[in-house]
Amino acid sequence: MRPRPRGGILPSLHAFAEPPHPSAVPILSASMLRLDFYVQHLVRQNAASVHLTSNAPVRFSFADGEDRLSNSAIDHPTVVQLVQEAAPPANVDELRRARRTKFAHVSEGGVRVDVDVDASKPQEWTVHVVAGDG
Repeated sequence: MRPRPRGGILPSLHAFAEPPHPSAVPILSASMLRLDFYVQHLVRQNAASVHLTSNAPVRFSFADGEDRLSNSAIDHPTVVQLVQEAAPPANVDELRRARRTKFAHVSEGGVRVDVDVDASKPQEWTVHVVAGDG
C-alpha cells in the first residue's frame, strides 16, 4: 500500500463553509461592561445580589435566602477586568492601596447596583454586586 499524501488533494472543508447568518451570531455592544452583563442576569433572575469570586461559579442570592450557582467558574483575569472597567479611578487607586473598595454603578440599562470588591488575596478577588434602590 502506498502512503497517503499529507494534505490530500481536496481543499480544506472550511473553504466551502458559508459564514453564519448575521442573526445567528450573538452581538454584544463593544462598549458594554462585563459588570453590566452580570447586572442583566441579576435583573433577569430577580436576584438580590450576585457574588463573583475568582475561579469559582458565579453565585446568585435571592431574598428568600436561596442561592443558585452558575454552571461554570469565572476566571481571575475576567474578575479583575470587570472591576477595572467599571470602578471609578479613585476606587481603583483605593483598591491598589487598601485591597478593598466599594462603589455605586449604574448599568447600561439604568439599573443601580452597589459593588463591594475584596482583593486581599492576590489571585482570588471577590466582587459582591447588590441591587440598589433605583
